[in-house]
Amino acid sequence: MIRVILPTDVVSLLAFENKALANQVVTKSSLSKAHEKPGPVGPITDQWLSLENYKTWVSIRGLTIEGLVSVHSRPKRTAWEVEWLVLYPDPSSRERVCLELLQHLAEDGVGSGVEVIFLRLPVDSRETELAKRAGFWPFSVESLLTCNDITAISGDMEELSVDFRPKTNSDNHGIFRLYHAAMPQSVKEAEGLTLAEWMERNDNSLPRGKEYVFEEDGMLKAWLFVSNGGGVGQFDMIVHPSRQNLVELTARYAISKLKKGPAIILVPEYQYQLKSFLTNNSLFDNKGEYSHLMRHLAVRIRQPQMVPARA
Repeated sequence: MIRVILPTDVVSLLAFENKALANQVVTKSSLSKAHEKPGPVGPITDQWLSLENYKTWVSIRGLTIEGLVSVHSRPKRTAWEVEWLVLYPDPSSRERVCLELLQHLAEDGVGSGVEVIFLRLPVDSRETELAKRAGFWPFSVESLLTCNDITAISGDMEELSVDFRPKTNSDNHGIFRLYHAAMPQSVKEAEGLTLAEWMERNDNSLPRGKEYVFEEDGMLKAWLFVSNGGGVGQFDMIVHPSRQNLVELTARYAISKLKKGPAIILVPEYQYQLKSFLTNNSLFDNKGEYSHLMRHLAVRIRQPQMVPARA
């Protein structure tokens, strides 16, 4: 049986935690713990005590939990991101439980008005194949790059030939135009074709940080988000396809803003110049590839509309 987890499940959850497989799901907020053995008891207890937008379901037989899936909302409740997918190691039930949890997740999402669910898993994991069978499709592959101590390289990154400025609220439309110009079609279909969709689905799971933009001739040519939350440095960036010479400069500026300690970054496959700069110069190590998947729960319908007639 699959149902929402209850406070009375704490004892069963503790027993499950001691035997369950590692959480295979990665979110940007959990990158530093991507390969650790799961500990869902603490985070799920926090969910019960907070008003955050989390939901958790368990597959339970009697008093035994066989699997768990947990999601949080992105900026709006129309988009969910899976944060935990933890399964009991029994091979006779693992696949069935995984499929049932993901299918139930989608069904509950439809009833909750959710339009899309995001999920990030190791490319070669069994869970990735099961997610595809459950209706998820991969729209991007991302490399997990790590640096043990960013201060070892950040001192060489401060001298730049371009000027970044802090992002303001008036830049939102410009950042969306930059995103629309730079992203592959598969990413735009997943993360938003319109400004409203993009703002609802934008991945905001990184700890609080600072945003910067580079503007040229009245247009934004680069955007950067830098976070030092949780003692781990991370950054996201978008560079206009007409100014790919800004990729290295933007990355250098990002590194100069990271504080002492480790840095962990997810670099999508279409940002191959960024990955090349970070790995070929021995700045970061590649720790693995992750498949970013999504499942649409709402079907986009093209509305007929009037357009000006041409002579």
